[in-house]
Amino acid sequence: MRSLLISQYLAIAAATAALPASACGFEDPNSVSIQRVVLNFAYPNSSHVLGASDAALRTGLLRADHFKKQAGPFAFHRTVGDLRQFASGLAAVATSDLPEFSSVLVGPVLWTRFHPSSDGTIAEGHATGPIEGKVVMVTDVPALAALLSGDVSGQAIEAAGLIRFYGNRADIARLREALWLGFPGGKKSNGTAQTR
Repeated sequence: MRSLLISQYLAIAAATAALPASACGFEDPNSVSIQRVVLNFAYPNSSHVLGASDAALRTGLLRADHFKKQAGPFAFHRTVGDLRQFASGLAAVATSDLPEFSSVLVGPVLWTRFHPSSDGTIAEGHATGPIEGKVVMVTDVPALAALLSGDVSGQAIEAAGLIRFYGNRADIARLREALWLGFPGGKKSNGTAQTR
């Protein structure tokens, strides 16, 4: 049994080595399944965000229109714009220096690197992966849409399992504080963000 698991992990590693580093589900929808398996291996239980999205839709925390941003010919550009707006919301309320961090939207497996500075937060969209040694935030497009519309608070999104953090606990605490303050629900976020 153990040798079977090891051979499966080696097969996954070999399959992902052939994938282009910058491919995401918007570019290559056929690669998403294997990328999610690798993501869940690197960040245990990160795939639970997908199940949490479904559960949140069934309970009414998320609405069907939060899922619509994932589709259509301009979905990638809307999503990158939403990630910039998310960065602005965090930067506008950070009571302490925000750490650099990365996020991955588990649906399309789209990586973004966030670089806070005194001028705002630079959201480096469509990155090839996380910033080494920094916090990784796993979420998905519907949760992002709900946060930005002000329909759901950052605290409720996290409590529902729609956002997961991995990495240094002190940095996670600073990001969590900014998430909860920047997205209290019932209003839209403000602030400054740049993109590369």
